[in-house]
Amino acid sequence: MRYVSLRYLLFPLVLGCAGAAEWNWTAYGKGPGNFTRDESGVIRIRDNSPEQEYGIRTVLPVPRPGKYEVSCEVALPPGGNAAGNTKLFLIAGKQQAAAYFTGVETGRFRRYVAGIDIPAGVDKLQIYLYSSYKEKADFLVRNLRMEAVNEFSVPPGPLTPPSTASATPAAPPGELRNPGLENRDDAGVPRFWRKYGKVPLPAPAPGPLLINDPDDQGENGIYQDISLPADGGNYLVTVTAALPDADADPTGAYVQLRTQPDNQYRQAPLETGYQPGETAETTVGMTPAPGSRTLRVYIYT
Repeated sequence: MRYVSLRYLLFPLVLGCAGAAEWNWTAYGKGPGNFTRDESGVIRIRDNSPEQEYGIRTVLPVPRPGKYEVSCEVALPPGGNAAGNTKLFLIAGKQQAAAYFTGVETGRFRRYVAGIDIPAGVDKLQIYLYSSYKEKADFLVRNLRMEAVNEFSVPPGPLTPPSTASATPAAPPGELRNPGLENRDDAGVPRFWRKYGKVPLPAPAPGPLLINDPDDQGENGIYQDISLPADGGNYLVTVTAALPDADADPTGAYVQLRTQPDNQYRQAPLETGYQPGETAETTVGMTPAPGSRTLRVYIYT
């Protein structure tokens, strides 16, 4: 049986032409932050403060009233971040529209569209690309376009930030995101993963993720849901683990694969080296049954 290893695919960074060079962008917000534009027209926006807004702004003339769409492509540079409240924001008189940058990936540009219905008497459209308040941001923007349309290509988006659940969309079928357990939030949970159990994780710190479960009666750890393609397949997960100190005990720690809605699972005890810091690998594989729609990966005690 051939298993397909779940792994993160890092797409090469593709830079291309962008119409934004002629849009006369200026800095917006208190920052601190900065923006740069390379020779191909790709703009990089850095917001270095989680407490203040920062981004770029321009004003374009509107030839006539009606429906308009503004679109752009967004990606992350290596080590970048666009989680939280980063967006394309439009203002025309009293009308406003927004497209939030959810699901942005490293090196892989994704298109975002905001539509706005500009009333008669308004001859200017303000366009903002910025991050506000939630956390620091560092992202790339290219191929900004504005066009008049008869009908919007996408429904007008909300003016308020999406919920945490919608800000972390499901991965493409069969793909595990962030297997390195990096980019942890204030609760210590790695990006694209969710907390399992009631015991808090340790505060975020560089290095391997530490899972500490002092409750003998409960369970604690993290999990991630993977949507399954229609043709199913075979899946393999390998976890590298170690003991943090001489008093640590891996007894009761597992890596588990569980499918839904049939609720079938396979799991294996987590192996560690004999000495603190000495790593070992644990592998568990599973072939989801026909009709399974989700594969959940647990690392827990």
